[in-house]
Formats: sequence, C-alpha cells, structure tokens
Amino acid sequence: MAHFQKRDFEISIAKAIAKKLVGDESKVEVRMFPMADRIPAVERNEVDLAISAISIAEEKRRQLTSLNPTPGKV
Repeated sequence: MAHFQKRDFEISIAKAIAKKLVGDESKVEVRMFPMADRIPAVERNEVDLAISAISIAEEKRRQLTSLNPTPGKV
C-alpha cells in the first residue's frame, strides 16, 4: 500500500471512531508524529488516540498495556 493511501486509511479510521464515540467525524484533528513519538504523545495526553500500523515488540507491548482505557470513560 502506498504511503499516502495508508495515511488516508488511518485518517478514515480516526473519523469513524470519532463518529461512533461523539457523533461527529469533524471532531478529528489530525496531527503527524514521527513513529517514536506516537505512543509517548498518548502517554502525555497530548493526543487521545494514535492510529498507525506498527509492529508490536515486547517494549511496545508493555507501553500499550499501560494505556488501556478506563471502562465507561471512553
């Protein structure tokens, strides 16, 4: 898949999530981050969601496990 197609796909996913959660896909603000900064941006609450095709190595798995949403708060 070409890079721009992948990006369009990821943006479409974010819009679908926003529409489902808040009823309005226009609530999505797209911000581009280098791969290494995506998970830390979520951890620092700079963004609510990071969408990207990433491989899950053990270190990333530990980081992602700590990011589980609180039930009823999403």
